[in-house]
Amino acid sequence: MPLHKGVAAHKLCATPQSRAKRATTISAPQKNLTLLIPGLLGPIPPHGGAHFELPKLESLLSRSVVCTNHHDATHNLFACFTPSRNITPPFSVAQAAYVADVSSPSDNEVGYLLRADPVHLRPEITGLHLYEMQLLNIEREEAEALIESINELITPTGMSLEMGTEGRWYLKLAEDPKLNCMALEEAIGCDVSQHLPKGEGGAQWNQWLNEIQMLLHTHPVNQQRQLTGRAEINSLWLWGGGQLPELSSHFDEVWSNSVVAEGLARLSATAHHDLPQRGDNWLDGVDTSSSKILLVIEGLESALAYGDFESWYSQLQILDRNWFAALQSLLESGAVESIQLLPCSGSEYRITRSDRWKLWRRKKPIVDLINYLRD
Repeated sequence: MPLHKGVAAHKLCATPQSRAKRATTISAPQKNLTLLIPGLLGPIPPHGGAHFELPKLESLLSRSVVCTNHHDATHNLFACFTPSRNITPPFSVAQAAYVADVSSPSDNEVGYLLRADPVHLRPEITGLHLYEMQLLNIEREEAEALIESINELITPTGMSLEMGTEGRWYLKLAEDPKLNCMALEEAIGCDVSQHLPKGEGGAQWNQWLNEIQMLLHTHPVNQQRQLTGRAEINSLWLWGGGQLPELSSHFDEVWSNSVVAEGLARLSATAHHDLPQRGDNWLDGVDTSSSKILLVIEGLESALAYGDFESWYSQLQILDRNWFAALQSLLESGAVESIQLLPCSGSEYRITRSDRWKLWRRKKPIVDLINYLRD
């Protein structure tokens, strides 16, 4: 029986290149995605999510397998770049970020690093509150002038201050100062007077910080900021010290706009790409040979830290339209085999292509999945 002429024509027209392309497509490894999204599920005030509508996220989470994961965002991120999740903090957020901002991974002359980020401390009824770079809008010339003056003050101590970006500064030291410091994102919204550096030399460090604050108070940069109605840059927040664990990425590619994730990717020789605003055509940029892909999405945690729950929900709605809808389509089409979600709030979620057929797992409203603040 003769072949249908359309089939025959297709076979006759097939070139070695087209056959090779089809073979490559067939043999390409399945895509398994891990999304690290701190703050994805709160916490928010009780009853704050009564009218939330996030259909795509609800659909993904409702049919996922849920596991316990009590690690914070920093621990989860570093665990993505280590042979085992059994790692012990503190982790050198400063060193990882410095690699992305300033140096190459082969630069071993840095010594010990702390983040020394410019902040605004404001006395309020509930205590001394901290506001950071996002609200200060520091210009590069301002940062350069302030760092130059601070370095004149601290150079005799053997320390030096270096700018990574306008809002990310790095304090270089010869050795570990043995300080216990609160992470910047945890300090936002707190009475920071109770969370200043502690440790072996805590008193000396707080004295140096006081001297820096006095310098900043009278600095021409801040005088000009006052005249134009902008908040003063009146202190530095020390944080991010620690050690880098043995690095060995679990992933073929990392997509993020996180400076720490970028630094860890570079240190572990993992391909890193900037995260696009939408996920519609994102997979087109992924290497066909890549199987395990990490996406780090930031912003939600910062909104929660400032208590801006309206902004948090607005960002979630954008993610639902721009990313979760696309990811659900990729899962249904078979372009993606599995998705793991790490919201860093006590649980993690994993859904596979086959899970979408488990119809007995009814769709739950997002209010049943969100973590709420406790009194």
